Formats: sequence, C-alpha cells, structure tokens
Amino acid sequence: MKELYIWFNRTHLPKGYPLQNDFILKSQFDLEQPRKIYDEKWKMYNRFNSEYPTGEFQFPCEMFMVVTKKKYKEIDFDYYSCDVGTSIKFVSESFLNFLSTNGIDKNYYEQAKLNILDLAGNSLVSKNYYALRFIKSDDTLFDFQKDTFKRAAGIRNHFLYPFMELKRNIVDKNVFSLFEFCNEETLILNEVAKEDVLKHFSNPQLYKAEDYPFIFNNQHNYEMLPYNNSYLIHCQQAKIAAKRSFLSSH
Repeated sequence: MKELYIWFNRTHLPKGYPLQNDFILKSQFDLEQPRKIYDEKWKMYNRFNSEYPTGEFQFPCEMFMVVTKKKYKEIDFDYYSCDVGTSIKFVSESFLNFLSTNGIDKNYYEQAKLNILDLAGNSLVSKNYYALRFIKSDDTLFDFQKDTFKRAAGIRNHFLYPFMELKRNIVDKNVFSLFEFCNEETLILNEVAKEDVLKHFSNPQLYKAEDYPFIFNNQHNYEMLPYNNSYLIHCQQAKIAAKRSFLSSH
C-alpha cells in the first residue's frame, strides 16, 4: 500500500492564518457595515440535491474574508480549510496552480477571487487568493477499508479510515479531495505531492493517513496534542535531519 498524507487544519493555526471565529466570509463588503452578514442564495446550495449549482445558488465570482480582530497585521497562508460552508477551501494563487497541475482542475470547484480585508477595508495580504467551493470529489477512487474504521469522537455515525488506499495507481494525479464527512475539510496527497508541498509551501499541516484518526479525534486537546507534535510530517523530518546532523558531527 502506497503511503497517503492528509493536510488537515486544526483550530489552532500557525502565524498568518486567521482563526475561524475571527473572520466573516461574504460576497459583499460595506465599509459602513463591515460586520454585516447578508442572506444570499449561494449559501443554500446543497450538493445532495443538485449536482451543479445554477442561478442564484452559484458561488459568487468575488468573495470577502473580513478579519474582525485587530491582532492580525498580515495574513499569509497557502491552503486553509475550515467549517465556513460546504466544501469551501481558501488557497493562494501558487497553491491553486499546484492543485491544477496535480489533478485538481476547474471541474472540481467553483472559483472566486478572495479579498482579505480588515474592518477598515485595508488589504491584509501581499499575494493573490481564491475561495474554492468543491462540487466534485474523488471518493470513488478510494477503498476506505471500512472493516478497519475508527469512530469519530463526538460525531454519531461518522467514521475514520486509517488504512484507506487508492483502488488503483493513478499516474497523472497526486492530490485528491473527498466529500466523506471526516475528510471534507482536508486534502489527500501522495508521496510526490507531499514532497512538493514540503518544499514549496509554508506551514503544511500534513499527517500520515494512518495517524489521522488520532489527530482528528484529539484535534482540540492541545495539552495531549500540541500544535507542533510528533505526528506532523515536517516535525518528523526536522527531527530526522537533526539526528543525522548530530551523528555526522560525532
């Protein structure tokens, strides 16, 4: 079985990410009412009722992430997914290009230009960002090995699959997106994509698929599982590199 990796954002995040409760996502920005939340049909789209959104249910072409806390002087991340709406992910332009060259093309999502502002309307970013609402998934490409499931803590009738694997080798695709409940806010990467992400993008929160059930079920327990933990791939690699450096100097 080839190793798979999961990019999963927990509730505590590295510098540069706005916490989920510290921003508002909307398609309009009014300087006089920057906190106003609009009642819009795009929020009501349900992929279980309609394969592709039409008319007023379509994702807007432009979105605003309005950061409501003054503590954020600059926002800088490459990939961010949190519970702000069904299958919405935020990406930098360079990460969007990475997705498109690794098997996640425009057929997978609706795309909006993402403006990231403070309450005064000032931009908090120095590069281009996009909001993607996913309407297509790769669930059918996977064998979830459901007889080896782990229960999702606190979520009835939902499960995690530590030994999930691709049904077949796919040469031209290295990144995968799922609608399966406990993986909806993640991206799945193979070894090729994992190495690319570690080399080119900041703060990748990558875990081995086999470790993901433990991470998911303890994601809010920062005493047991601090942000920089031994399961994070870049922490593992840094530890290995430090050990090699120590051995070579002795």
